[in-house]
Amino acid sequence: MSDIYGTPGNDLATVTSGTNGSNTAYTMVDLGEGIDRLTIDYSQMLDPFSLGGGSLYVLVPGVYTLNYYGVEKFSVLGGKAGDSITTDAGADTVAGGAGNDTVYTGDGDDVLKGGNGDDYLHSGSGKDTVDGGVGIDRWAADLSALTTALTVDMNAVQGVVYNTGNGTISNIEALSLTTGSGDDSIVLESSGVYNNDLNTGDGADTVKMSVSAAVTLPAGNSID
Repeated sequence: MSDIYGTPGNDLATVTSGTNGSNTAYTMVDLGEGIDRLTIDYSQMLDPFSLGGGSLYVLVPGVYTLNYYGVEKFSVLGGKAGDSITTDAGADTVAGGAGNDTVYTGDGDDVLKGGNGDDYLHSGSGKDTVDGGVGIDRWAADLSALTTALTVDMNAVQGVVYNTGNGTISNIEALSLTTGSGDDSIVLESSGVYNNDLNTGDGADTVKMSVSAAVTLPAGNSID
């Protein structure tokens, strides 16, 4: 195993894996100064891994660890198990791959792709593109800082939902969503079989759902 070191400029570095933690190549990445991007291609990994807080752990007996420093942006390809991936405030791209993945991104303009499996995709406050892929996928976001109206239509043509001025989501079956002070419009998935968590904040908000839809609202909220 070896290490990767960056330069004072803007660096691009890539780490890859084999099928498990015992045949990965690197133990440390330090990209130093600049606006640096780390690509983590673990698409062949059969064991689940966890990324975030400066470390990557492969969750198997004899845990493999990759420590990283000086990384502002991530491109992550998840493996074939259920991975947990957390990135920072840069403009990140995360593809969960197979398995039931959990993804948290920061406040940059991010791309989140769930892939196969039932995924939990939590985006930040940037202009994000979220695609749940195959499976029963949940989009979560805290957009309480928004002062403009937010439009979410879970039944739009081809499954694409447009959030006015704030990115797109598609192939999402359930929501855990906090909106801001604008006059928001939310149309839930028409089958009504998935649970949704909504906090619509201030504004004259509208939520449309099927008769059987399950919606949880915090105290003080109502469906307008």
